Amino acid sequence: MGNSAVWNRLMKAGLRPAAESLKEEIRLRLRSTGMEKLAANTQAESEMWGTFRPVVERLETNKGEEPPAPQLSGLPADTDSALDPAYQEPDPGKRLRDGLLWAAEQWMRVIRDTDDGPVANLKAASTPPPNPFALMVLSTYALSPVEKRRELITRALAFATKAHDADSGEAQPQTGFLGDVE
Repeated sequence: MGNSAVWNRLMKAGLRPAAESLKEEIRLRLRSTGMEKLAANTQAESEMWGTFRPVVERLETNKGEEPPAPQLSGLPADTDSALDPAYQEPDPGKRLRDGLLWAAEQWMRVIRDTDDGPVANLKAASTPPPNPFALMVLSTYALSPVEKRRELITRALAFATKAHDADSGEAQPQTGFLGDVE
């Protein structure tokens, strides 16, 4: 492989500075033994590439592969089996509200952080999740950093201010997240 091709591959892998440092250390070692400058430079580059080649090739091989999306442990494979079978809400806005509020209300009962990531225990909830959206919200926020998790509380509070009063038929206006859902 040509000299420039080696350095281009090292640069693309983000390893060129380290490779240059290693090559220089090898070159200095070889020169201290009396090797001529051109020979020391050629051998130093060859040794450096011998060290970095497996790393570069592994990075190039893995570059096209996307890591699997993180999953929340503890959720059943069949999410329908975890849902409240008695939940019947025809209004899409109310279904979204109910899913969001269920996730916010049940969070402390259901989510446990471990060294291996968050784990859900739906049996610890006081009520089963009303719909798949509740599980999606729970999973999304459980897999998020702490700052993003705090956002769940903010969104739940803002969304909860929208009162759906079935008796009066009046709804309180709301702005912000899902505020236009009726």
